[in-house]
Amino acid sequence: MKSLVNPQDPFGMNWLGEHTEWGTVRAVDGITVSKGRKLGNNIIKEQYVFRNDTNREIFLREGDLAIYTPFRDSYEDVQTCLEERCHTHVWCGGEVSYVCALRMGDVEPHLGLCLTAGSLCSYSFEREGKRGVHDRGDLLLNVTPRVLKSEESICIEWVIFWHKGKHDFYKKLENFTNYVRVEADKYVLYEGETLHLRIKAMTPVLENEIYIERFYKPHTSVCRKHPWVDEGPAVFTMMKGIACIDQELSHCGEYEYRIRVGEVNTLCRVFVSPVLEELSAKRCAFIVNHQQYQKQGSHLNGAYLIYDNEEQQIFYQNSKEYNAGRERLGMGILLARYLQEHVNEEVAASLSGYLHFVTHELVNTSTGEVYGDAGCDNTRDSVETAPWAARFFMEIYRFSGNNEFLKMSMRIMHWYYDQGGAEHYAVAVPMSELIECLEKAGMRQDSLYLLGQFKEHADWLMENGVKYESEEHFDQKMAAAAANDLLELYAITGKKKCLEAAEDQLTVLELFGGRAPDHRLYETALRYGENRRVGKRQVYGDTLPNPSSVLTGMAYLKYARILEHEADPELDLVQKQFKRKAYAALRSPLSLFFEDGSAGCAYLYPYAVDGRPEQFTDPYANDQDWVLYFLQMYEES
Repeated sequence: MKSLVNPQDPFGMNWLGEHTEWGTVRAVDGITVSKGRKLGNNIIKEQYVFRNDTNREIFLREGDLAIYTPFRDSYEDVQTCLEERCHTHVWCGGEVSYVCALRMGDVEPHLGLCLTAGSLCSYSFEREGKRGVHDRGDLLLNVTPRVLKSEESICIEWVIFWHKGKHDFYKKLENFTNYVRVEADKYVLYEGETLHLRIKAMTPVLENEIYIERFYKPHTSVCRKHPWVDEGPAVFTMMKGIACIDQELSHCGEYEYRIRVGEVNTLCRVFVSPVLEELSAKRCAFIVNHQQYQKQGSHLNGAYLIYDNEEQQIFYQNSKEYNAGRERLGMGILLARYLQEHVNEEVAASLSGYLHFVTHELVNTSTGEVYGDAGCDNTRDSVETAPWAARFFMEIYRFSGNNEFLKMSMRIMHWYYDQGGAEHYAVAVPMSELIECLEKAGMRQDSLYLLGQFKEHADWLMENGVKYESEEHFDQKMAAAAANDLLELYAITGKKKCLEAAEDQLTVLELFGGRAPDHRLYETALRYGENRRVGKRQVYGDTLPNPSSVLTGMAYLKYARILEHEADPELDLVQKQFKRKAYAALRSPLSLFFEDGSAGCAYLYPYAVDGRPEQFTDPYANDQDWVLYFLQMYEES
């Protein structure tokens, strides 16, 4: 199958990738494959039979049997993406597996795939250098391995169907008799919180036909892998045909619930993190003790740098993603926020050294200019870094009470807008927080100036809408930045136009998040190339989770709080849904932080990309500390 186009599609999008033909199979020697395809009423049924034609057993490994299902999933120019590209959300949960493909512009129809026979254990991608950096690659669905006897077969069947969006997709899954709905109220919990897990089959089953085992894996450090520990059967109760698990999870780490309902096997994964205050304390201590460079006379003296958890040493490179500026400012901001609530002389002394570094190497304290790297290096465009630098000085002001730092924050914002900052999709612009600080400090003129600039910024965002005309490639951060800024401006000004424009951004932003019962996938922003830029491995692959998910969570929570104050009963359900999704997105990257205070910048989720194994946390601690900072801000407010 080389083309799949819905005749009612206004853009005539071909949903299939153009490099490898849909239905191509990968198999080991001794396996023969037969295929079948039937067309029905707006559906396609496909069957793939893998047969052992030898006279001996074949011991299959993960990835030995796979089926190419390439979707048109690439992140090119914005118009092409909104009309003719899709986000492909994949869940390989054994005998309950599916793909929810959503057009990036949310124009119906969308495409879905549901497994109806057989079992899938994971997915891979193949890129093979044939495509550009913005192409996710050809998707392969990996068949669950087992020992295949002579003349024995494995049958994989699925149905491909059209749907109207995420809600409609999951409703349609309930039409398949083998589907088991697995839902948790939270997929990322803090230590001591109670998990509420609900499991429902689409065909009636007796209580004795349900068996659930719980497995546990500690989460101690980036570079230490632990095996799954079998903790035995999980206790559940039956309520109106639903198996209910309500358990307090008291140990930090990953839990996997392996579920059998009748003849159907599937799973659910949740993660338990140390409570936020404890985790932040450990992370701050790790930064102070391991990630601050100390060498008198060096431009880098006092800088917080990347940490290589494998080599157990800091790393620096005069390049965009590995330097001493940009996202690395998040470490200083986290420490400044931490010190507002805690007295810690060691952290305060470290932050003082970092402040000296920033004011001498990264920021011109007279003009407010922000540089891209130490040594006042302005060889790279650093305009987008300015809001982060302004936020750093704002948090230093909040910690110290010294108005000079607030004035420094304002000088940076002046410089930012003088450089055309109002026409950027900037992340973490300190809007309401900075205005609040200025008002409290009696700096009324600065507050009015900033509000005026923010309004100009909002006008530009509203004019562009979801076209993102200034950007070369479509990206989750653009929609998240625009949604956050417009929601902030609505909260400040009350202008309905800002809210309406923000809702358009939220529509696009929601499509990046999936709903599979896995803490790395549920409401995590789909991003696939982060590790190529910021990680040590520098490989392609889905980074699930990734720090950018907090930007989505922030936008969702701001919107939920706006709806909460609308006092409209019809919006109550929407408000609750957005609040729940907000905390899921905010918490989803917490598995990037470990109990010893170490951290990794992303988790590579696929089984393999171009044959290289993934499923690991990248050993570089780089840009992930924004997660803890924003969690402190939004979970505590």
